[in-house]
Amino acid sequence: MADVRSAVEAADKFIRSFPNLLNPASLRLEETDIDKSGDWLITVSYQDATNSGGLLGSLAGRLYKQIRVSKTSNDVVSMKDRTVVKA
Repeated sequence: MADVRSAVEAADKFIRSFPNLLNPASLRLEETDIDKSGDWLITVSYQDATNSGGLLGSLAGRLYKQIRVSKTSNDVVSMKDRTVVKA
């Protein structure tokens, strides 16, 4: 069974395998959670390459991905965009 540390490592390795998607230096771990089936849900964010950011670059110019990691195999089984609602 995958623990949170190994699930985060799997998600990190997976997202970094897409070098055209993000600047690795801007990658951040945002959240970890477990869904009803026991799979890990790992949310990461990274700087949007199309948005220079300006003064709000640390928040406004970030994109979020949720990566599902299997509880049994520790393999990434899906990745999807995650919308963050700012209050």
